[in-house]
Amino acid sequence: CSATQATIYRWDNGAVIPGTEHIVPGPGVKMSERNLQYADLSQSGRGAPWNLAGALFDSTDLSKANLYSANL
Repeated sequence: CSATQATIYRWDNGAVIPGTEHIVPGPGVKMSERNLQYADLSQSGRGAPWNLAGALFDSTDLSKANLYSANL
């Protein structure tokens, strides 16, 4: 992935979360109305922590998502 593209993976099994291909994580990113159960939003092991300040997660399922060290 390049600096302008990313994919969100599940932390429990490493699978790609469908619909997250080519999401650009960063301040103000819109991740509303998604199923992000078990999402690894920490970026641990794959680079610097994501800066998700001001990101929109309304109506998003973040059950068991890993947000450790992410900048919220």
